[in-house]
Amino acid sequence: MAKNLGLEDITEEEIKVLDNLRKRNIQPSEANKLFSNKYDRTQRNKYDLTDGKEFKFALIGDTHFGNKSTNKEALDAFYKYAVKHGYTQFFHCGDLVDGLHVHVGQEFEQYALGFDEQVKDVVNDYPTYKNVKTYYILGNHDLYFKKNAGANIGDVISKERSDLVYLGIDEADIKIGNGTILRISHPGGGCSYALSYRLQKQIEAIQGGTKPNILGVGHYHKSMQMMYRNVAAYLVGCFEEQTPFMRSKGLSAAVGGWLVTGKSGKHGGLKEISGTYIPFMKVN
Repeated sequence: MAKNLGLEDITEEEIKVLDNLRKRNIQPSEANKLFSNKYDRTQRNKYDLTDGKEFKFALIGDTHFGNKSTNKEALDAFYKYAVKHGYTQFFHCGDLVDGLHVHVGQEFEQYALGFDEQVKDVVNDYPTYKNVKTYYILGNHDLYFKKNAGANIGDVISKERSDLVYLGIDEADIKIGNGTILRISHPGGGCSYALSYRLQKQIEAIQGGTKPNILGVGHYHKSMQMMYRNVAAYLVGCFEEQTPFMRSKGLSAAVGGWLVTGKSGKHGGLKEISGTYIPFMKVN
């Protein structure tokens, strides 16, 4: 028989989340949507943004708002450059925020602690441009608040910033161009010795008949492009400099994002595609 939880069973973190949502005047009907410890990581959300045979979009990921190593200056510069060149659709492959307690000692790397502070950081500081939208999924850092307190940070952020469109957890498929399928993904696991290995294995693991035409992958903080099994795949880079945790693990960070253009075939798919990486490197 399930145990009926009382107030004494609520954790300190859950109390903080409840208090923050009350301050934001979240109504009971909205709270029912926000609070659920159950979420289906196997369900891939699908969206339709088709608007003609040609497509043009930016791929980014791992901005980690709330971490001291977040490079907001580079992110702002990337948006400014992309918008100047006619890009109005940005697809973010997860880890919009840094979360909390994802690894031991993480809180000492942060300037914004907890749900409310990280929401405020994104709402106030994430780049905003007229007629520009950023479509994003939740990564493992974003999911801390949902797994531990049942609060979905994506729903709250998108409620306050209509230009930041929440597409779901881990993966989302978006139809662009004339039916070309773009999948944005935030997988798990650590980095591999060979840069291409994770991309190859992820594509190989996709069930037959469900492959996207374009795949954008976050999480690894690395950048590369490859064509494999007829999938144009990208490690999307990041906008977080190497953190103390990353240094301790011998992991580097590729700060930057991709600008992608192309054409759909007559019935979707890919007729052509081109990706340009915009890096932001510190010069000693």
